Amino acid sequence: MKNIFFILLLSIFVMACQVPAPNVVWEQRVEQDTLGLGDRLPSISLHSNAGTKRLPDDYRGLWLLLYLYDHDFDPVAATDLVSLNSHLIRIRNLEGDVLAIGRDHLPAHLQWLHSLRMDLKNGISFPLASDAGTLLRRQLGLENSSGKKRAYRAILLIDPRGVIRQISFFPREIGLGAVEIVRSLEALRKSDASRFLMPADWPVNALVKDAALQPVPDTLPAEGKAGYSKGCPVWWFCARK
Repeated sequence: MKNIFFILLLSIFVMACQVPAPNVVWEQRVEQDTLGLGDRLPSISLHSNAGTKRLPDDYRGLWLLLYLYDHDFDPVAATDLVSLNSHLIRIRNLEGDVLAIGRDHLPAHLQWLHSLRMDLKNGISFPLASDAGTLLRRQLGLENSSGKKRAYRAILLIDPRGVIRQISFFPREIGLGAVEIVRSLEALRKSDASRFLMPADWPVNALVKDAALQPVPDTLPAEGKAGYSKGCPVWWFCARK
């Protein structure tokens, strides 16, 4: 009887060791659910210096430039904020807006914004929100559950439906290029409106000048490659204005 009782206790102990703790299961789920292009931004509420920001609902109908950075008082991140702020009027004219998200708490954001304004003479006109729990950073692949960084900063373009359309990651040593980000915003808007593809260096490309590119369909029409590529140098490369 004692042997049976001992074996039962041992079995329970082994089973308990094999079942991950709830927080481990949650961490693994976050790791597996890393977001990518074409995914919808998850619903999340974040505290910011402009009040609570509810993503993506507060920006529904707008293109959102979502800038994620590591810590406040980072000199490269400071130049990123100032650069994005200098393009804010252009971004808003393109029916877009900017939200910055850092992993520090809101009081640190406020101190940093004050220092940017007073010491660097540059105020920031878009909100800074706090992702102190780093859930969003991990869902977007900037770091894993153990805190290992895969990137220090990132910027995402979220379309008016809340869908992630572009993700750009940056190392610690390099700041973002706001001009290129605004170009991407303009190109995505143009592509959505025209259903054409935008070439490298759009709006002026070395091969096709100011033209756009015709997508190659999965199935060619009945007349085949010759009919599809009429007026084009080759069936898979057609520039259209």
